[in-house]
Amino acid sequence: MYSLEYIGYVYGLMKNYDFAIEYLQKSLSLRKELKDNYGIAICLIELTEVNTAKKDFNQATSYAKQAISFCQKINYPDMLQQGYLLLSKIYEQKNDFGQAYEAHKRYVTIKDSIFNVAKSNQINELQTRYDTEKKEEKIKLLNKESAIQKLKLNQRDGIILVIALAFLFCLVIGYLVYNRYKLRQNARLQNEVIAQQDLATKAVLNAEENERKRIANELHDGLGQMFSAVKLNLSALADHFEFKDEHGKRMYGKTLSLVDESCKEVRVISHQMAPNVLLKAGLTSAIRDFINKIDVKKLKVNLSTFGLQDRLDQNIEMVLYRVIQEAVNNVIKHAGANSLDIQLTKDEEGINVMIEDNGNGFDTNHLEKFDGIGLKNIRTRVTYLNGTVDFSSTLGKGTLIAIFIPFKGSV
Repeated sequence: MYSLEYIGYVYGLMKNYDFAIEYLQKSLSLRKELKDNYGIAICLIELTEVNTAKKDFNQATSYAKQAISFCQKINYPDMLQQGYLLLSKIYEQKNDFGQAYEAHKRYVTIKDSIFNVAKSNQINELQTRYDTEKKEEKIKLLNKESAIQKLKLNQRDGIILVIALAFLFCLVIGYLVYNRYKLRQNARLQNEVIAQQDLATKAVLNAEENERKRIANELHDGLGQMFSAVKLNLSALADHFEFKDEHGKRMYGKTLSLVDESCKEVRVISHQMAPNVLLKAGLTSAIRDFINKIDVKKLKVNLSTFGLQDRLDQNIEMVLYRVIQEAVNNVIKHAGANSLDIQLTKDEEGINVMIEDNGNGFDTNHLEKFDGIGLKNIRTRVTYLNGTVDFSSTLGKGTLIAIFIPFKGSV
């Protein structure tokens, strides 16, 4: 019975209010069965305090009123004044200041009454002491009995304290073990989510690259061959036609030129989607081949590379090629720049890529306004390689994209 109350009290201190209420209610039920009136009053008061701390003011009000009614019935003024004090605080937290005031008045009245009783008892005690001082032998006997009783009480209090501390220690150890287990479970779940996200990203990028290759093959082997056949047929038909005038001859020549230009355009698009030079010669050659096709009158591109004499992993080369291709296309479409510097550096830790233009720039404090498909593609591809990407830009002063791709095992 007492143990249940102590357990509920400890849970209340730990702010585990549901368990505190559960054990206090069990203690209350046992005390009602045993007709332990003072214990019932104490349990009701503690249930009021726990529900108040839990912010369950309706339940707290109910227990407070039960405690007040019961304490009045058994004439237990100490708990009665405590009940009115708790009830006034509950009404105050509920902003019912009228009820709070009334409850507090009753608390003060009972407190004053208890004080007067205590004073009266104190006077009687002094009188009793005065009378008993005349009897030295009786005083000695009372002192011995008092010392023995005090020793017993101290021993009991010590045992209770040791039990409470041991129980509290067990609770703390149990909580720490549970919390550690919970943290491990959360870490495992988080690692699994990250692993699944990496697999999903890898699958999307691989699917995208395969689709690029498929479309490039279709363009080159399908549409490109058809344009070549059309050009061949048009060239052959020129020997069988007699043009009525120079205008018709010029139109034929322009048509043949358009077909030839379309063949070249298809080859360029096919090459950009699946650059053979990347697979054959590596990242540096593929980037040089890509920027050589850019009109220098519109955009002058400077490429610098350091430490890239050896080939990189195929996935790294493909992702970096797509990232640089995306960044250059963004500059051409949106930046309004006439100069672009690309620098690739490889060291023991990884690969650094710097892409800087002298275009319009943008406000990085509102990056979400500019974070379109292009920038998202760059972020996604760099994240796929466990890398980092930073955008530094100022309106009217161009943009700098800094990318770092770590090698496996580097920090």
